[in-house]
Amino acid sequence: MKEDPLFRSNPKDNSNRRYKGEGGPRPDKNEQKRADHFGRLEVWQELSPKRQLQCLDGRLGKDVGAKKQREKLVKLIAAEEAAKKRG
Repeated sequence: MKEDPLFRSNPKDNSNRRYKGEGGPRPDKNEQKRADHFGRLEVWQELSPKRQLQCLDGRLGKDVGAKKQREKLVKLIAAEEAAKKRG
């Protein structure tokens, strides 16, 4: 009887990997993960800096985490408001 590679009789035998020598994410999922990433990135970049800041506050909490990103967004918002005042 030939042993099925997906079923192991010994649950501790994890050395029989489906993708030997492959580190990181599963190779058959790479393209899907990449497409998902760029889709989320595109949606994020379409948001205005104020909306991005609101999303960060909603996800992480007010002024919690993502310090550098928050500083960058605050500078962008200030620059936009200064440009509106000038002209």
